[in-house]
Amino acid sequence: MATIGELLNIISHQWRQPLAQINAVTLDMYMDKKQDKLGEEELKKAIADIETTTQYLSNTIDDFSRFFIQEKEKVDFSSKVAIEKCINILSPSLKHIDIKVSILKDAKINGYITLYQQVILTIIINSLDAFESQKIQNPKIEIEVDEKEKISYVCITDNANGIKRENIDKIFDLYFSTKNDKKVSGLGLYIAKQIIHKNMDGTIRVENRGNGARFSISV
Repeated sequence: MATIGELLNIISHQWRQPLAQINAVTLDMYMDKKQDKLGEEELKKAIADIETTTQYLSNTIDDFSRFFIQEKEKVDFSSKVAIEKCINILSPSLKHIDIKVSILKDAKINGYITLYQQVILTIIINSLDAFESQKIQNPKIEIEVDEKEKISYVCITDNANGIKRENIDKIFDLYFSTKNDKKVSGLGLYIAKQIIHKNMDGTIRVENRGNGARFSISV
């Protein structure tokens, strides 16, 4: 069972990007209003984006509560839909990222969709951090979704120079981090592994592939 401090650190890690999105949307609304460019459709879309993100934040609290007190009321959901929601949440940060999603075959997953999304978000956010720290000129993220023998497979690959050999076996450890390698953020990847292994009876692993890192999730 995590301490209150650990839980707060984990939640803050998951909330940082959605809060940044809300800030970006409100700033865009302010600038459009100031320049008299804020039409009714733009306003409706901005409000809808904020509502979607705030609902995600609320769901995060609910699902973390279920995770830590070991309540399990799983539902069936589409891996494709979960990933699309993650991309929508991170859309302001992905404007300058070449992101490609390949759906070879969608699959129904039985579990908590918000917890699953947090795993996907954690991996993508760590790639974004690595792009920045490594000063990658043409950042790319490839997401591949497949299903074989009723098992869902999701692979997320970036081109952020990969993970140091001495760190790759430690990045899922609690609190493991290095000053120069933001991909090994510790709490986020630790809780991602707990979610996949303990709550969804699946596996998550990482390897260096080409000029980046590749995370593979099977549920």
